[in-house]
Amino acid sequence: MPDPGPFESPYHHVTLPGQAAHEAPPGYPGWVGPMPAAVEQGAAPTRPATLTAASWSWLAATALFVLGLPALLYTGADALADDILADSQATGDPLTRAEAEVGARFTPVLFGLGFAVLSTPFVVAALKLRSGREWARVLLAVLGAIGFVVGLFALFALPHAHSSAGLVWALAFAGTTTAGMVSMFLPASTAFTRSVPR
Repeated sequence: MPDPGPFESPYHHVTLPGQAAHEAPPGYPGWVGPMPAAVEQGAAPTRPATLTAASWSWLAATALFVLGLPALLYTGADALADDILADSQATGDPLTRAEAEVGARFTPVLFGLGFAVLSTPFVVAALKLRSGREWARVLLAVLGAIGFVVGLFALFALPHAHSSAGLVWALAFAGTTTAGMVSMFLPASTAFTRSVPR
């Protein structure tokens, strides 16, 4: 029996550069066998442009709701101050005109902060929509319908909201909400959502 080489291991075969490669016979001490061939994974499905457009549409609608609606309320601050002043006259401690104006200017800020908190689910769902999450589509459909109704109510309830600025805001909000709703349920978006593993 030939002497083992100085670089050979009694447990597994080592082939050094320049040596002829050969497989150790099965049963050789420490022989594990060849590695199985790597299974090629299929490429991940590509997110369709319709789903990207839906995500951006929902983010735009959220920005219009959080920033645009308080700004629209701010444009009617004088009429709001008149309403606050008239309401305070019915109480035992009526406000002055200056106090009513301060309240009218501060009210849009409070609305903006409240809308920012309420918009958190919209933002999270709009971002998760890009990953094809089905729950994000359902949540956006429900919240979008509620937000659409609230937006229309606010348009008619706010002072001076029926002006040209209010009409522009209403059309922009309705357009972005409708674009988001339709885009996320188009066939390409639905196919991508169904292809994403749960």
